[in-house]
Amino acid sequence: MADYTKLYRAIWRDRDFLALPSSVQRTYMMLATQPNINSAGVLTLAAARWATYAPDTTPASIAADIEVLEAARYVVVDRSTDELMVRTLIVHDELYKQRNGPRSIEIAMSEVLSDTIADCIVDVAARVGVTLTPRVKQGDPCPAVTPEPRVDPLSRPRPVPHPVPDPLSADESAAITKPSRFDEFWAPYPRKEGKGAAENQYKRAVKAVGHDTIMAGLERALPALRANHADGFCVQPARWLSEKRWNDEPCGPRRPAGTTAGARSSARSRLSELDAQARQDQYGDPLWGAIEAVGK
Repeated sequence: MADYTKLYRAIWRDRDFLALPSSVQRTYMMLATQPNINSAGVLTLAAARWATYAPDTTPASIAADIEVLEAARYVVVDRSTDELMVRTLIVHDELYKQRNGPRSIEIAMSEVLSDTIADCIVDVAARVGVTLTPRVKQGDPCPAVTPEPRVDPLSRPRPVPHPVPDPLSADESAAITKPSRFDEFWAPYPRKEGKGAAENQYKRAVKAVGHDTIMAGLERALPALRANHADGFCVQPARWLSEKRWNDEPCGPRRPAGTTAGARSSARSRLSELDAQARQDQYGDPLWGAIEAVGK
């Protein structure tokens, strides 16, 4: 038996399961995940040991939960042999789909003492298309053994070749070869970096808002993105998508860093020129005005 049991998330949409009390739901999951459960979903009753798994459970409470599960047909119990079968394990574990799965289930059934549980295993397996040999119960007549007729090897029918699958329809072929609409986003975007990351973010965004919403936002942002790209300030496409910038209002191009500092430097130079001109007007000699400025 594998080291895990499949518990599908769809169980939380099963109205019958949701109708069970929370303690009964927990007991069901505990039973289905016991390490000694066999390939047919059968294990030995051990309420005393299972009660030690939580401080607020007792053997009596575990037994009561099992009775509720038995009435709801989630488990089959044979108290004469102290055996319990989780009926849904064969179906949900999908061991029967493996190459030797049916054989493993049949071996597990042969180790079961209870005839009632063995019959249930045969019934559940039949529902998923697996045919198991029913157990011969005590008192039943031995089944008649019919010898197989001898067959001439030359008269055996030839194996039928596997049918050739039908060719794909035009719509199916177009669906397979249709290019991703990500290229419609990538083509106009000015900055061509991180295409793989951008495509991953695009797939997530398309699931959330759709392709048209993204392209409408990109269309509004393109003038600013192109201007910023020319100045070396265009954001990478993956970041633009991850930050959901298709929701942004259109804005002008970003002012390059250092523009403010350059303007201040130009202003200071202009003030120095005006100051020198004022001293020249006062002293009549620009050199004397500069010496006077140094003296101050």
